[in-house]
Amino acid sequence: MKKGKEFLFGDNVTNKYGVAFGLGLIDLIKVLSIPTAITLLLFILPPYTLLFFLIKVFIALVLFTVTLALITTKPVNARPNISLKSDLELKYRYGKRQRLFYKRGKERGIKIER
Repeated sequence: MKKGKEFLFGDNVTNKYGVAFGLGLIDLIKVLSIPTAITLLLFILPPYTLLFFLIKVFIALVLFTVTLALITTKPVNARPNISLKSDLELKYRYGKRQRLFYKRGKERGIKIER
């Protein structure tokens, strides 16, 4: 006999509270820290003319846009908790798995045809 209550949760339920773009706070900080660091480094480097400033802004916008697009893309529409990164990692591990091949055994003895 079971003790206590039994709870069933669907496969698309996660324990994360979505802050922005369906990501948790820690995930959002992890994801946006690298583009932010690259952008700050880009703006610190000279030259400081208007043309180079606009080019740096364009590069920063493209960097953030691509990063957020890759992070918010969900490869399986029915499963919002599966991210593109986890899906690609799963496919990579599946491709690198050990494969088992079975050989057909040698036919031994007398073969009787019916």
